[in-house]
Amino acid sequence: MTETVDEFYGRVRTATVAALEHGATTIEAIVDFTSVLPTEIRAVLDQMESDHIVVRRSNSYQLADQRQPTYASIRATWVERRAAGAAALDAFRARLHLPHCLDYEWWFALDGIEAVAETVFYHGRQPLSMTVACLGAPSVAVYLAAAIPEIHVIALDRSTPTIDAITACALGNVDARTYDVRHRLPPDVVGVAQTVFCDPPWYVDYYHAFLTRCTELMGAESVLVTILFPPLTRPNAQFERDEILRILPDLGLHLEALHPLSVLYDTPPFEAALLPIRRSAWRCGDLVVARLVGVRSPPQGPLTLDDAEWETVLVGRIKVMLRIRADEDVATMPVIRTLPDGPAIGSVSRRSEARNLIDLWTSTHLGYGASGWRILRLILEGIAAGATIASITSAASQLLERELRQDEREAVAVAYREFLSILSNAPNAATPPRDRHAAVPHLDLAGKQDD
Repeated sequence: MTETVDEFYGRVRTATVAALEHGATTIEAIVDFTSVLPTEIRAVLDQMESDHIVVRRSNSYQLADQRQPTYASIRATWVERRAAGAAALDAFRARLHLPHCLDYEWWFALDGIEAVAETVFYHGRQPLSMTVACLGAPSVAVYLAAAIPEIHVIALDRSTPTIDAITACALGNVDARTYDVRHRLPPDVVGVAQTVFCDPPWYVDYYHAFLTRCTELMGAESVLVTILFPPLTRPNAQFERDEILRILPDLGLHLEALHPLSVLYDTPPFEAALLPIRRSAWRCGDLVVARLVGVRSPPQGPLTLDDAEWETVLVGRIKVMLRIRADEDVATMPVIRTLPDGPAIGSVSRRSEARNLIDLWTSTHLGYGASGWRILRLILEGIAAGATIASITSAASQLLERELRQDEREAVAVAYREFLSILSNAPNAATPPRDRHAAVPHLDLAGKQDD
């Protein structure tokens, strides 16, 4: 790819506007900010003056239409803005469910969020971004929106409960939407962001999908900020990093900076239970900054990820995920099976073969085999809503479009009771298959089933 003279001077003009927004007023100060030849800066300033973009007074320059906010004005009030961001983040976290491994919910520590916010805000050589998109980074979206209320933030995350928690924060400058990178972007957000931040799951196929969608969100000369896992994350991590960095130029992205181990994550409860250390935050990621150069590629269709499909139900703060088996008959009765090694899941890695055995996975890091996911979903939704077992059984009848047989009613009751035990974190909560019906009384559907 080659750059035309007009494209080069367009980038110099953009950098000059950014320098003026940062408070540079002289050619010397703009040169210090951009490292562009003084003769090039003067030529660009002369043209910008003719175009009524800048005003010159003696040897001093300023933007003719002073945008608010500017980098300088935001920087002057950054202490107060950080406090507002932290307060909004506390309110957001108070509404959040327990993080779930399957949704890759490793969330940033406050220090990590501030490091990202500083980079997104002060990423260098372009005018202040008035629209910032955050893909898979809900805490950063909340913090930025509260700290810089003058900007517009687009928050995209595949977890509906997470999006609901953002919406409940009532930040007027956030457009929060449930979105999965495997699907096309909504047309109204394509090409609208001047800066995009994403935090992909740390696997190559996810980076390819996330970075592809990020470039679709970006306008010309926009900036991408993302996280890259460290070289010692796992075997072959260095080679995977190299593969991910090679994706950037293929998408028209030019690498501008890589800051090693600069963004700190909180340790989620599901991982803390597996670690020999008790620090609340230890995992760090590298911070990568890249710029979109040239023409943005047209939006792509559906993308493929090497992951199973899961259905999510939130019960209180516990997120329960059920493996979707599209070929399973809708009339399959609910069965919850204890795994050979018990419900405690011993790994957070996507590469773990034990994942293939799990059909029901809680954010308290308990896993079970299961069948009848559709009716299991109905039971979970009923428990979340405080419904009676009679109401849940009735909903199952509506799903099947017929009355349940007595043995089917008993199967629903067993699963209901097992879910209550699982959700209270009782170890080995699922009843062994051979004992499933022995302890279940006949149901009186006219009255409320005792817990």
